[in-house]
Amino acid sequence: MKDTTSKASDRQEEMFAHIETWQQIGTTQKHYCAEHQINTPVFQYWLRKYRKQHTTVDGFLPIQPVAIPGDTIRIHYPGGLEVHLPPQTSLHILKSLISLAR
Repeated sequence: MKDTTSKASDRQEEMFAHIETWQQIGTTQKHYCAEHQINTPVFQYWLRKYRKQHTTVDGFLPIQPVAIPGDTIRIHYPGGLEVHLPPQTSLHILKSLISLAR
């Protein structure tokens, strides 16, 4: 029989997997929950926990960019300046360039 900590960890893994799937699909929370028979307030509880664990100190969520052949990363600055970067540009450089727009 699993102990309470193990059960809680399993539940967290299960719900975090649902959250990641929901984010990829791009549907509403209500629709996703109905499709997967999850109580919406329960989903929102786990979403808050997920965001709390996955938010960095400066308030940005970590991202995993996916390169699409022929695609570029574009940053639009006030005043009309637009920077085009290759998809393999490091997150450190992107963060620095984005912070310049503030």
